[in-house]
Amino acid sequence: PGDRCANLFTINLFSALNNITTMMAGNCGAHVVSVGDITLLTKSHFEALNSIKLNVLLGVPSTILQFINAMQQHGVHIEIEKVVFNGESLKTFQKKII
Repeated sequence: PGDRCANLFTINLFSALNNITTMMAGNCGAHVVSVGDITLLTKSHFEALNSIKLNVLLGVPSTILQFINAMQQHGVHIEIEKVVFNGESLKTFQKKII
């Protein structure tokens, strides 16, 4: 309860997963922001996510890594406490990055 989650399932590719993930996290008391296309995010998007104290990433491992990479490229650091993933396994090299 009280977690602030970034839903990284894009509506155009994973609309069902986006909706299900939002409902599940919401039913657990979390606040969920659907991020959308990571390639379109700007520094101000990451700063806004930081200002709400985003602490959870929800998505497939490859998308989570894309989000982390984009965040670093924009020079914004967000304290992520939890990563929730499905759809593919988390590989050893991905664990090291996350």
